[in-house]
Amino acid sequence: MSERFLTAYQAANLLGATPGTIAQWMRSGQLPFHCLPHGPRRISEKDLMDFLKNRSAEILDQTAPTEAAPAAVSPPADTPAKDTASQLVEAIVGDAVARRATDIHLESQPDGFALGLKIDGAMHQKPNFHRLPRQLALRLTARLKSLAGLDAAECRRPQSGTFRQSVADREVTIHLSTLPTLHGECLVGRLCDSDTAPPTQ
Repeated sequence: MSERFLTAYQAANLLGATPGTIAQWMRSGQLPFHCLPHGPRRISEKDLMDFLKNRSAEILDQTAPTEAAPAAVSPPADTPAKDTASQLVEAIVGDAVARRATDIHLESQPDGFALGLKIDGAMHQKPNFHRLPRQLALRLTARLKSLAGLDAAECRRPQSGTFRQSVADREVTIHLSTLPTLHGECLVGRLCDSDTAPPTQ
């Protein structure tokens, strides 16, 4: 079967990015492209998927816990590998706990997905997080809603739920609320120690 090629516009539509962003990635050499005999420069589907994987790993590195956070324990060899969305949830919650954040804010924006941590009453944005591809951001949103027992397909009305996440030797309860916005959904997670968290209704 022949390899499938995409234009910058098709790639932008797939990633939820602008064609200008795709062109910038191509010019900088981050995203390989092919000059075919006829038509605009093309991106192979395989190169685009490799780029997505590499960019997702970069985002995970940028949202990983700081030095103050406990080191992650390697899972046993027979443990199945977790998907990227699950790893991203663990990284975000671990980072929030390490920074003593009280809230995690995830907001869909026209150019990507924004992450903010509320620490000592002040919101701290993680500026590189908007680079997260929209497809992965939607998977992250669906994963969080699934963990909280919410309807992952429902994005037109507010929802709320609770789930627990283990961070090293500590268990954290996260009260998740969703709110529809113009560009997608806004998710807010309130972090509480499981021993002191209020009971769910």
